[in-house]
Amino acid sequence: MSENRKEPTFSGPIVDLSGMGLRVESSTTAPAVNPAASQELQNYLQGKLTEEQAQNEIINTIMEDVSKSYILYQQQDNGVVSKGYDKLKNFFNSELSSSNVEEALALQAVGADNLLLARDGELTTREYYLQNKDHLIK
Repeated sequence: MSENRKEPTFSGPIVDLSGMGLRVESSTTAPAVNPAASQELQNYLQGKLTEEQAQNEIINTIMEDVSKSYILYQQQDNGVVSKGYDKLKNFFNSELSSSNVEEALALQAVGADNLLLARDGELTTREYYLQNKDHLIK
């Protein structure tokens, strides 16, 4: 365990439904910074990065998060009941329907790409709004 990381201490269960496989606990300490964070992010948190390095780190983090979210979404195991329920959510255009989740993930990916283009000076504000006008109108 890292010297900088404190493990949270638990005051005991708030809810104990261990017979059902569920146990929720409260923490008396705040969680520490993720030890898996890159050294550049650690430097940024300590004020040691340039603005360009910080922008690169943020864009990389967003792209990784979008990628992980998409992989997680694709790995869902939807049984017969879940598929039927999802068809109902799609019919009523529920916010959590599979089609809306897929659209949100695609928009996040496009947003990350737009950040890269904007950082490199290849995307103007006007081009951004023209590209996203349908989504922005919703």
